[in-house]
Amino acid sequence: MSTERAGEVAISERLQLVDEFIRRQQSGESINMSQFAEEQGIPPKRFRQWCSDIKKQREAGMPVTDSDKKRNRQPKYRQIEDEMRQWMATHDDPTSVPPRAIRAKAIEIASRLGVGDFSASDKWIKSFRKRCLQGQKVDEAAAVRMADGFIGPTTDLSRQATTCPPDDDAAASDRPLDTQSQPSERNTMSVWSRSSAKSVFTVTADDRLSDIPEDDNDRLSVSDGAAGHVMAVSIRSTTHEDDKLHDPQMIVGSRLTSSERTALRSLFVPSMLDECKFTLLYRASVDGATYGDLLQCVGDASGLAFIIRKDKYVFGSWISAGIRLPDDPRGRNEYDCDGWQFSLAGHFEKPTITWEGKWPVCVAGRDRATVRGARVRIGPCDWLGWGHGDGWFGWLGRWLGYGGGAAAAADIRSCRRFMWSWEVPEGYVGVRNEAGRALFGGSEEFMADEMEVIRVDGLLSLKVIEGTTFDPFQSSALYRFLGPAMGTHELKLIYRASRDGASYDDLLRCVGDTKGLVFIVRRDMYVFRRDMYVLGEYVFGAFISGGIRLPDDPKPLNVYQCDGCDFSLAGHFDTPKMMKKGSRMVGVAGREVTMYGAKLWISGTGWLWLGCEGGAAADMRICRQRILSEYVPDGYVGVRDEHGSAMFGGSRQFMADEVEVLEVV
Repeated sequence: MSTERAGEVAISERLQLVDEFIRRQQSGESINMSQFAEEQGIPPKRFRQWCSDIKKQREAGMPVTDSDKKRNRQPKYRQIEDEMRQWMATHDDPTSVPPRAIRAKAIEIASRLGVGDFSASDKWIKSFRKRCLQGQKVDEAAAVRMADGFIGPTTDLSRQATTCPPDDDAAASDRPLDTQSQPSERNTMSVWSRSSAKSVFTVTADDRLSDIPEDDNDRLSVSDGAAGHVMAVSIRSTTHEDDKLHDPQMIVGSRLTSSERTALRSLFVPSMLDECKFTLLYRASVDGATYGDLLQCVGDASGLAFIIRKDKYVFGSWISAGIRLPDDPRGRNEYDCDGWQFSLAGHFEKPTITWEGKWPVCVAGRDRATVRGARVRIGPCDWLGWGHGDGWFGWLGRWLGYGGGAAAAADIRSCRRFMWSWEVPEGYVGVRNEAGRALFGGSEEFMADEMEVIRVDGLLSLKVIEGTTFDPFQSSALYRFLGPAMGTHELKLIYRASRDGASYDDLLRCVGDTKGLVFIVRRDMYVFRRDMYVLGEYVFGAFISGGIRLPDDPKPLNVYQCDGCDFSLAGHFDTPKMMKKGSRMVGVAGREVTMYGAKLWISGTGWLWLGCEGGAAADMRICRQRILSEYVPDGYVGVRDEHGSAMFGGSRQFMADEVEVLEVV
């Protein structure tokens, strides 16, 4: 094989692509290398080289290569690792040092050395620990040999070359340290494109964002309204000139064109993520079009984009969850998750998200005919009609494997999709029926030309908001939540109770007439994590697009509306979560009074009160907070009241350890 790096495309994937090209030519399809390369998102020059190399080796009767073989690389961050090895040696048992401790120390060293492209990801930690273990074994073996009067090199006899695990993210496993091995993935490629967002440094938050903290600079799960996994990883530069040809949005094996891949990325970046990675899990024309084929390829992956192609139309849906089968093969499973529908081509002048929010997903068991007319149903909860098959079903925007009732569709590409006329965004130029409904596939029921399922992993650059008490992982999550509202703006601290004073007057003095305010509340508490209580913190708050508008004398209260959202950064979910965006009611009391028991309150999906009565006079850290049960995202592990509402502060009323206000600048 050529020694050129192929943009991190594994040999097995190259073989699969070359074989697919040969198969299509042999079937009579009129397609050349350049056309196939463009279709797959591969630079034509590179694909021609792959074909040539593989052909030569096959004609010579040589095995192309071991598909599982990894390139041998020396550690990239040698200076960091040298210090890390010295630090590890200070422990009685280096193998027992937990990943969190390794990550924290590595980040500290990288920051001190000014290494800005370092990612202390799960993958790097796993490889570093292997190298340490190997070094320990080599040292022990050397000691034995010295005692025997012999010292010599230790080599891997299978290759006759000294080896060590790679530390490069792309060469290491994508699996988190604390999870079991997952089934091997098909047609996958990890491609990280360069982010324009500012970052102090990049680092994993494996457990961080899961506690989020769980922002793995390799992961800040985007299942909270963002994509499947959210990460913040280092930006790597390749070492070969040919890599300049590499398409950063390349999705190996996908039929999406370059413009369609760019359109798909634009839906996630920068409004939701700094960068993202796409991995093709399933393609009906290649992997098979049955329900079983789909399930086998997708497995338990989450953060899924379903891409439908019909004639000139390309559209689909994204869900934060995965396809969760029921326990009973003949049963059904219905669950809620975050998601949205989108169009990439054929309906609007530009890529458009047509609907977003929390919606139900309904999945049929492997042996069940259909659920409400389909094998998999994805869509907003519009229960507007009676159907046949399982009794009743909603006309829900998208069905996969639509079977016209109880009869299961043999082909998962048999679909049904439309959108009510009053829900269609402006600028729609696609087909409508007589009632004005938008028919994204050209008709209400149709057989798709192609269906793909793509996993979306996200990246967030770590950000530091000077003067705040929360960490870069939480700052990154906050930037992501507020991305659409902020545009290209940044966040700046303008008030902190412990620094500026905790009274109402202190708050008003610092905030003034500033608009675009983010209120952050922190309470240190024992929180329940991994079957035990540990000392942690609750970090949460609210955003309002307006400012604090004092009432005109003698009015005791000023109430007004503005856009806003509620969010949790730590202590309540495995990852940071944002509640539903929308209109918020803001109430501001006069300087000398309280209204409804507080100086300032914000209500929408629940409420947040600051400066409540019942404690120190006019102390803004005395808070009340509630998120109504119907707006609480899945996965909440915090305290609830008797009505099921979430109490982010751990109780009905509490004294916060810190209250901060940020402005969008």
